[in-house]
Amino acid sequence: FKAEYKDMYATILETWKEAKELENMGGTLAQRQQVFDKSKKNLNHMVRWYPKAHGFEGAYLLAGRVVNQDGGLGHVFMTPGAEKFFATRCRAGDDEIIGHFKAHIYNLVSLQAVDEVFETSKTDGIDDEVEVVTEQHGQTWGSGKLFPWKQMLPRLASSELVLVNWPEGVMFPGEERASHTMPKGISDLTRAECSKLLAALNDTEDTRLHIRSKAALISSEEPVIIGAAPPHDSNKIRGKRMFCNLKTDRLG
Repeated sequence: FKAEYKDMYATILETWKEAKELENMGGTLAQRQQVFDKSKKNLNHMVRWYPKAHGFEGAYLLAGRVVNQDGGLGHVFMTPGAEKFFATRCRAGDDEIIGHFKAHIYNLVSLQAVDEVFETSKTDGIDDEVEVVTEQHGQTWGSGKLFPWKQMLPRLASSELVLVNWPEGVMFPGEERASHTMPKGISDLTRAECSKLLAALNDTEDTRLHIRSKAALISSEEPVIIGAAPPHDSNKIRGKRMFCNLKTDRLG
C-alpha cells in the first residue's frame, strides 16, 4: 500500500481514521448529549483520583466542535488543588471560560473548513509547470497523476538534473514542517510559498526557476537544488542549496 501510494498513503490513512471516528459520533442532539455526558463522567472520575494516587492536580475544559449541534455541550473541571484556577488566572468564571473555549474551537473549525475548500486549488498550476520543465530535458516523471514531491530529489539526481533558482523562503522538496505530524507532500506548502513557486516557474528573466543538466548528483558532490539569491534585506548572504542526501548549505 505504501509502495503504491508513496506520496498519498499518509493522507489516505488519516482520512480513513477520521471517517471511522465519525461513525461513532452521535447523529442526533440527544445522542451527542449522551456521548458527551459519558465522556465527561469518565474524565472526571479519572482526574479526580490523580491528587490522591499520584499527587497530580489538574484542570480541563471539554466542549463539542459541531457548531450547529453542540451549543449546549460544555464542561469545566478542576481538582481541589487547582480550584478557581480559571477565575484567578484567566479572570473568567466557569460559564465565561467555557464560552471563550467554544469560540476558540468554532473559529478553528471554520478556518479548517475554508482551508479544505481551497486546499486543492493552492497548488494548481505548479505540477503542470514542472511537467513542462522536466519534459524539456526528456523526462516524464513529472507527468504522473500524483506529483512526485517527496521523490523529486532522487528523480532529479538519477536524471542528472539540477533545479536552479529555487525561490527563497519556500520549503524544499523532501523537507517536512516540524508542526505537521502527518506530512502531505506539496500540500504542506503555504499559499504564500505556492505563489512564490509558481511565480518563479513563470518568470521570463534569468532569475526564473529552471533545470540544467549536471553530473555527480547521486553522490551528493553537487547540489540537486540551488536556491535563488536571498532578498536584499535578508540576514542570509547566499542562496540555499540542497543535495540528494537531504543535506543543505548556504553556498548558492
